[in-house]
Parts: sequence; structure tokens; C-alpha cells
Amino acid sequence: MPFAEFTALLALATAMSFTPGPNTTLSTALAANRGLPHAMRFVCAVPVGWSALLLLCAGGVGAVVVAA
Repeated sequence: MPFAEFTALLALATAMSFTPGPNTTLSTALAANRGLPHAMRFVCAVPVGWSALLLLCAGGVGAVVVAA
């Protein structure tokens, strides 16, 4: 990999590791507005949702949607 590309990749990876994603932002907003118990339910539900999404993708549901 050329040095310029590596530098750009390193800058992007560094910036992306420090910026919060939508799940982090939403869980922070939930905790601020509704309290920690509501936010903890959301925090525990996020990995369940991601796991379901990954299982559906692994099962080939994407090919069915594209074919329809």
C-alpha cells in the first residue's frame, strides 16, 4: 500500500474510532431524558438487533429482497 493511501486510511480510522455512532448518541439521549433504566434496555437491545440482522444476511434474505 502506498504511503499516501496508508496515511489517509490511518486518518480515517482514527477519526472514526473517536466519533460516536447513532447507537451511542441515542443511548446517551435516552439516559439524559428518561433515565438509566430506559437507556440500559436500549443498550442491551442493540446487540440483539445487530445479531438478528447478521443472521438474516447470513441466511440469504438479502438475495430474496434483491430478487423481488
